[in-house]
Amino acid sequence: MPERPPSSSLNTVEGLSGPEILKRARKDRRQTRELLRSMPPAVLAAACQDLRPEARNEFLMLVESPEQVIPLLPEAELCITVRASGMSEAAWLLEMATAAQRQACIDLDVWEQGALTHARAVEWIDALIEAGRDTLVRGIVELDPEFWILGLQRMADLAVIGREDERPEGFFTEDGVVYFRGQSDEDFVRIKEIMQT
Repeated sequence: MPERPPSSSLNTVEGLSGPEILKRARKDRRQTRELLRSMPPAVLAAACQDLRPEARNEFLMLVESPEQVIPLLPEAELCITVRASGMSEAAWLLEMATAAQRQACIDLDVWEQGALTHARAVEWIDALIEAGRDTLVRGIVELDPEFWILGLQRMADLAVIGREDERPEGFFTEDGVVYFRGQSDEDFVRIKEIMQT
């Protein structure tokens, strides 16, 4: 696991704060990217945390090797960054996050007083799908089965049919035995994507 930046003031890049770097990048992206290329990942992670959460996605897109910076962000900071940047826009961050970061993001955001917040669970499932098949597979393996069971339970009807029995209308199957039907078109797409993973 990469070493996390110390909490001391590593929040500058050549004397610039995260907001100053982003302001500079908006004027001259190429020159700012060149400057960032020479900075250690720990310094970049600290500068990223210096920004408002909704600006961090833009900052991380400037970094040449975000896969070296993202794992250095504390789990809660990554969760806040993904939420503030928009789940779809920031889904790529989940691809580069560590297993612990992905687990913590979802645990911090979808559970409220021990109960799953279904709407939030759907947003994270969509973000994992958006991040790509490899990230979705890792999420299926890494995340608590309770998250998947409760998250998918309200999305789909399930039918187990013997191979010789007639296929239920409107259901989807991967194996000819277990059939799924989404509660909506969006749910159907989610379920199909997960089942084909």
